[in-house]
Amino acid sequence: AEREAAARDPLTGLANRLGLQRSAPGLLESATTTGRTPWLVLIDVDWFKSVNDDSGHAAGDAALREIAALLRGECRAEDLVARWAGDEFVVLLSQPPGADLSAGLGPVVAERIRSAVHGHNWTSALGTAIGPTVSVGVSTGYGDLDSLFAAADAALYRAKRHGRNRVETQVGAVVVES
Repeated sequence: AEREAAARDPLTGLANRLGLQRSAPGLLESATTTGRTPWLVLIDVDWFKSVNDDSGHAAGDAALREIAALLRGECRAEDLVARWAGDEFVVLLSQPPGADLSAGLGPVVAERIRSAVHGHNWTSALGTAIGPTVSVGVSTGYGDLDSLFAAADAALYRAKRHGRNRVETQVGAVVVES
């Protein structure tokens, strides 16, 4: 039970970084052996610092709990949903073989998450109907957690640079823009 508690984020009840790092290798390996396509969805709350600054840390915590609930609502039971750090969340999911990759599961789920956060009524958490949005980076490929994360992080950076509250996808190896 202690081991399990160490792998969980107390604020949101999601897996934490340790939980993700512990579970990811098995998930990625089973995806590879069963011909499923792994997707990593990296979610970052836009301007989260200003939520804390404007409304206080309790409101910031409430917003993070609410986002965690929205994430769970848009994901399947078998998807791994984790709070990576501060205002960053990760969803690791795999797509059954033979599914159309051009309509990849990762980007579809990412857009559902972005849209759910964008359309959410934040009155109960923040006392204002308009709340934070999220930028999302999505990656896929047969690599380890680190390489998927690096690719999703590059896509996330692009989403931030192109105006936030959007989804960007990076397929395969990370392309470093010069």
